[in-house]
Amino acid sequence: MKHKGAKFNYFDAFAAQAGLAVKEAELLMSVVENFDRAEELQSYLPEAHRIENEADDVHHSIHDALLPDFVPPLDREDITSVASALDEVVDQIEELIRSFYMYDVRFMQHDAVAFAKILHRSCEALYDAVKEFPHARKSATFKAGVVEVNDLEEEADRLYLEVMRKLFTEDSEHFMRVMVWSSIFDIFEDCVDQCETIADRMTAIVLKNG
Repeated sequence: MKHKGAKFNYFDAFAAQAGLAVKEAELLMSVVENFDRAEELQSYLPEAHRIENEADDVHHSIHDALLPDFVPPLDREDITSVASALDEVVDQIEELIRSFYMYDVRFMQHDAVAFAKILHRSCEALYDAVKEFPHARKSATFKAGVVEVNDLEEEADRLYLEVMRKLFTEDSEHFMRVMVWSSIFDIFEDCVDQCETIADRMTAIVLKNG
């Protein structure tokens, strides 16, 4: 992001944040696909937190660089907005991983695996778009990534509606199960929504600076 004597590259930092979101989503995929017992998930927590800490470091480096920067490449509020939103994605995915352990889930919902796959694909599409952010106006890859993120958010909305209805109809007699899984699915939905928010925010910045 910054070599000795070189100006800080905010776009490289954004790409690093998005790449870490992909890594956290990959770890989440491993959690849901290999689930056996909740106590075994404790082994995933240090790696999840390491990725989250690395993302925090990148986030802080952006703010540290921006403070003395007289001529940043984008408006300051746009830089901080994108950086904070990207950091939030990593935070939310770590929260998901912790939730499976913290709530001592007894089995892995098939719909949780489906949601994790959507989230992983959304993070990958977002990463593709973020890497193209510096020259987004002429980048077909940027536009395709934004479209895919938006499409996946719609897919996640449909899945969220179905899984929540299923919880409150088929599992209505199991209060704790409904409470735990509705909380987990809320976080899944928030994560995918956050990816769309970032994609839309980058698009708005491109239009504003066009």
